[in-house]
Amino acid sequence: MTGRAQANLLALCVALLLVSGALGVALAFAGGAFGSVDRSADDARLADSLAASAVAADGPLAMRANVLDRDALDDLDAASVGASFPAARGHAVRLTLDDAVLVDTGDASGGARVDRLVLVAERQTRSYAPAFDADTVLSLPRRTDRLTVAVTPPQGVVVEAVAVDGRVVLREPATAGGNATTGLPMGGLGGTYDVSVSRYRDATVTVAASAPLPAGSVVVTSYPVVTHKATLGVRVDA
Repeated sequence: MTGRAQANLLALCVALLLVSGALGVALAFAGGAFGSVDRSADDARLADSLAASAVAADGPLAMRANVLDRDALDDLDAASVGASFPAARGHAVRLTLDDAVLVDTGDASGGARVDRLVLVAERQTRSYAPAFDADTVLSLPRRTDRLTVAVTPPQGVVVEAVAVDGRVVLREPATAGGNATTGLPMGGLGGTYDVSVSRYRDATVTVAASAPLPAGSVVVTSYPVVTHKATLGVRVDA
């Protein structure tokens, strides 16, 4: 073999080594890229599954489908996420509401995110204590599923009935004959009562009493649920 042939053979071997090395590096990068894609897809699937569970009607955060309970959101921590969403255990999960972080179970900043449009429901407490006479109708401005009625009439005045939407829900007639000493009426309602009402319409309250009642004699407390739109974000880095 001539010197030139040997040189050509050496050059060919070097070229083959370079090509093999480049191919190996390319395959390594490709494998890493495919692995990254697979991990991203897994993150996205888990994030979507957790989001669906969170907004389900029987979900741990929901009052009903796509309506989240503000109190449940406020109580979230890493332990409750694992307890409420078993699929999240062992993974970094971040839940946000309108981009405000509700809870982190790890560093999920590089993971896949799924957003859901929801309503956030917050139960409020509102009390009303107007003066009542025979013509007074208390119209509650927001719907509620229950009322608390506290009755403390002045001496000598008997509250015989409370009606909601025209239906008597509390009744205690005056004692026949009244007080033998003072001649004042006796009996009637007194104390605090819980009343269930329809949450599908605004309630009205009327009171039947032996005389007009000053403000504060009957206090009606309602518990309306107020909602607002928000975006629930679920980010997962598995």
